[in-house]
Amino acid sequence: MKRTVESILKIALDTFPVVLISGSRQVGKSTLALENFANYLTFDDGELRLYAKENPKAFLKNIELPICLDEIQKVPTLLEYIKIQIDSNRANGLQVAQMC
Repeated sequence: MKRTVESILKIALDTFPVVLISGSRQVGKSTLALENFANYLTFDDGELRLYAKENPKAFLKNIELPICLDEIQKVPTLLEYIKIQIDSNRANGLQVAQMC
């Protein structure tokens, strides 16, 4: 079943360098991401979370874009590095990272 928000998500991904999917718990954010992103990582994975926290530049350099980074609130410092990456190559539709 196609969700109404799915078409809005596709427009946002074509328009902005970063898209945040936000909402209450258990409403289907991760399911929506899994259905719409070929490249998906979740920071529920402790090793991945630790790597991103300890070396955010290397983490961002080594991911394949576009990507969905789920549970990004678990690595808040990564947001600063995503902003720097976007600001250095400002272009809508660049899709540096999508965060769920």
